[in-house]
Amino acid sequence: MSTDALFSDAVARAVLSDAPAGHAEHLCCRFCGSDAAGTRECCLRVAERHAVGRTWTNVRAVCCPRCFRRGAAVGRARLAALAWLGAWAVAGAVLVVAAALTEPPWLAAAAAAGVAAGLALPVVLYRSFAARRMAALLGADRDARLRCRVGVGGWGVTTALGFRAAVPPRELSTPLDGV
Repeated sequence: MSTDALFSDAVARAVLSDAPAGHAEHLCCRFCGSDAAGTRECCLRVAERHAVGRTWTNVRAVCCPRCFRRGAAVGRARLAALAWLGAWAVAGAVLVVAAALTEPPWLAAAAAAGVAAGLALPVVLYRSFAARRMAALLGADRDARLRCRVGVGGWGVTTALGFRAAVPPRELSTPLDGV
């Protein structure tokens, strides 16, 4: 990150943190354009899981409470999909073993097909939900530019997107305005 970017990051933080309470109401949401009360700085944290680790990028933005809740729902949906995958992996294995112990051989094949469908369904549903929600929040062109900037091909179970109230301490961030 360049020194200009670090300087502008520090200046933006100083302006936002030292501003009087009345100034915060004049901030404009970068997602919907609203200047509703409670509009404040937030952080989009894009994390991508790799085989040996995880990389993440913090993107600063200003958003209203409504857009923050809509963005945070993407992270909660990802956690729900991961919880389903974990629970279904255990329950599915039990179901396949129970079906294999019964008499008709087609029952085990049907149970295995059901387990495979149960594992694929949350992944497909989450990918479509996250893609639609992010395109609705950012706009399709800005969403594509954000994905290109942070280096992810699409929103999926291994690519987490979380909205946080602030950039974590001692971590660098980039502004959303340049996207």
